[in-house]
Amino acid sequence: DQCYKYKVVSNCIVRIEEIHLYSDHEEADSRMLFHVAYLAENYASSTTVNVVVQSLNTDCLVIAIGCFQKLLEKNQSLKL
Repeated sequence: DQCYKYKVVSNCIVRIEEIHLYSDHEEADSRMLFHVAYLAENYASSTTVNVVVQSLNTDCLVIAIGCFQKLLEKNQSLKL
């Protein structure tokens, strides 16, 4: 599936395709965390990034904890 980011440019909302975030992975839990990892690795050091992951699936929590530990190893400024 394609992934987009949205920006406001001259008071208009512009949709921009994020080609490097394209994924055909079917599992939403790991797919969400793939996007979180991308944000942490590409934006966390230059700007404030707040991410909320909400899911009723406990798999998301377990995967998020594991991913967060890996992200902390790469970027010490991240906070839980």
